[in-house]
Amino acid sequence: MFPNLFLNECVQSVNMLSRLSGAGAFGKQLSSRHHRHRTQGGSTMNKRLITIMSLLLALVLMATACGGQATTAATTAAAGETTAATTAPLKDLPSLKLIYNTSTGHQLIAEAVQAMWKESLGLDVTLENSEWAVFQETRNNGDYQIARHGWLGDYTDPMTFLDMWVSESGQNDADWKNPEFDALIATAKSSNDPAVRMQAMHDAEKILMEELPIIPVYYYTNVWLDNGKVKNYVHDALLGHMMFTWATKDGGEPINYHLGATPATLDPQLNNATDGAVTIQHLFVGLTTKNEKNEIVPGVAEKWDISEDGLTWTFHLRDDAVWTDGKPVTANDFIYAWKRALDPATGSEYAYQVYYVKNAAKINAGELGVEELGVKAIDDKTLEVTLEAATPYFTQLTAFPTLYPVREDVVAKNPDAWANDPKTLISNGPYKLTKFEIKNEIVMEKNDKYFDAANLPGTKLIFKLTDDDASALSAFKTGELDIAESFPAEETDAMKAAGQYNVEPIIGTYFFSVEVQPREGNPEILQDPKFRKALALAIDRDYVIEVAQNNALPAYAFVPNGMADADGGDFRENGGNYFGSGDYAADVAEAKALINEIGYKVP
Repeated sequence: MFPNLFLNECVQSVNMLSRLSGAGAFGKQLSSRHHRHRTQGGSTMNKRLITIMSLLLALVLMATACGGQATTAATTAAAGETTAATTAPLKDLPSLKLIYNTSTGHQLIAEAVQAMWKESLGLDVTLENSEWAVFQETRNNGDYQIARHGWLGDYTDPMTFLDMWVSESGQNDADWKNPEFDALIATAKSSNDPAVRMQAMHDAEKILMEELPIIPVYYYTNVWLDNGKVKNYVHDALLGHMMFTWATKDGGEPINYHLGATPATLDPQLNNATDGAVTIQHLFVGLTTKNEKNEIVPGVAEKWDISEDGLTWTFHLRDDAVWTDGKPVTANDFIYAWKRALDPATGSEYAYQVYYVKNAAKINAGELGVEELGVKAIDDKTLEVTLEAATPYFTQLTAFPTLYPVREDVVAKNPDAWANDPKTLISNGPYKLTKFEIKNEIVMEKNDKYFDAANLPGTKLIFKLTDDDASALSAFKTGELDIAESFPAEETDAMKAAGQYNVEPIIGTYFFSVEVQPREGNPEILQDPKFRKALALAIDRDYVIEVAQNNALPAYAFVPNGMADADGGDFRENGGNYFGSGDYAADVAEAKALINEIGYKVP
């Protein structure tokens, strides 16, 4: 304590002497006085100069006795300036961890980003790789810092990319919360004016990209290998996978397709992954479905009526729509499935897909009971649905797995595993499940009871299950696989040369999510939007795409191309980019400035 008291007294004395010597624009005062006193006479001027010089000498002596800090204070006071606080030293950046799931493509991207962040920002990042189920659970639980992520559109409206980031969404792995964003999404969902809802979504995306709980990297393309033996399969631009409902193979043999990792479930309301959705879409059908041209067409509902205000939809179900056990598909099967998805006890991550139905969001939040859902069975074959707001693309939603029907009596017998066993899975789609062997294969055969079975080839499907790209490529080369959607990136040129490489654009975005809420072991810096923007700027997207060899497009916003805006143009084109200049060196310079600004060192 004593040295500090002594120093304070010294500084006070110095300040007093400074005031006595005329401090406060000292140099200016001295100059003006010197000029004035010279005109008045040398005697007066000399006396004043002697007084000033004496005070200055005392000031210097006192400052010397007090030490460097007092000298600084005296100098500042003599200059008539306010003493500034000493700038805090810049801190070292903490090390971070980035997680990704097993895939050579994801690994190459993670390693490239790791190197970029190290070189440009001096940031140490460790990589952690795990198989799909473990990775997904870790990410869903928020037990991470930065995680690989990807999203494919469920329907062709920007909402499919934006409402997943509202505060209570089951897909919001970043745990990001922004009331203004939530309000804009609510406006977009409730407005009947296309211009109002699209502007609300543009404004919402702007907030998302300013705070960057997610870091877009590129817009997806789907790359796959095809040996040429399978005809008439359909590449789904939304799912980014294949549909084989109309497919045939030379000689009538089974189609062998590389699905990827083992789906956690084939339960339409519980599935949360693309691999599961692909399988489910062969086993079930909703009120609407897709044809071989990827167009929305009638499914279980042969027709529907829409009220003038767009709020009430009445679906008329086919008389010949039945389950694989021969029982009819009824309106109540849909009502049960939708209520089940919304019941908080179910824990459906895609429950928000039903939020367009009246009271659905409140039911899922536990504010209302499931009996308050805006659905009614007029009779067994007539389903009336009341929406929260006019939703022109509702028939796209009714073709999505979460809204598929399931039978209450079937689920009740084995709620946790009914959908993963051929003995208990009762479905209503073009195929029926005949085998489900974890980490090996899923086998499906034609469902002869399907209402359109007579018009479909019903080729047997064998979906091979592995998340090992090298194994998939080996199986493709030996003929065990006809189509493989994942293989080592370094094999791209060879596959192109062999004429077996295919690429198509899809509506989706590859990105990194950042856990933005305080969690034990997570550095506080992750909560800072400026740091997250620095991470986004310090990714050379062109190089990432070159490494991945996937012909993707760099992403500087979240919603990809392919979504119509209110004026008929493209939503992404109209919205433009939200960060990045197109010049990587300039972007890195901005990233470094941001990190310095928040108090950390960069190279």
